[in-house]
Amino acid sequence: MKTAYSLIAALAIMFSSPSCKSLKSSGINTHELVASTWQLSKMGGQDAAADAFMKGLPYLNFTSEGKLSGSTGCNSFNGSFELKDTGLKISPGAMTKMMCPGSGEKEFLTGLANTNSAAIEDGRLMLRDSVGSALLEFIQSNEK
Repeated sequence: MKTAYSLIAALAIMFSSPSCKSLKSSGINTHELVASTWQLSKMGGQDAAADAFMKGLPYLNFTSEGKLSGSTGCNSFNGSFELKDTGLKISPGAMTKMMCPGSGEKEFLTGLANTNSAAIEDGRLMLRDSVGSALLEFIQSNEK
């Protein structure tokens, strides 16, 4: 009898524990998040200007395994992200190290680092800080 209870308890724990690599619900449609490339459209509430970036506007690609890749508009990166409740944490991870003119890349990376929450509305991904202020806004691009 103890063996049966132990087996039931083990199965309950196994099926209720989230996988380290699974995405957690955050109010964000994860299918929509991972199905698109997200191209920067605004930084700090202002329209993003392509000429502020050496290689065009920055973009992000999310995967269902919690991985992230993209461009800062100058350097490429591969990192990770975590969705939890309504929160989003982004870690750009490994990045190329080209010298980038201007402040566009720095502002973009600061926005990613300060991201605390996110929402997707009308084909736009909005990243916000801990008090809800707009940091970065992206539009969907189907170029995956």
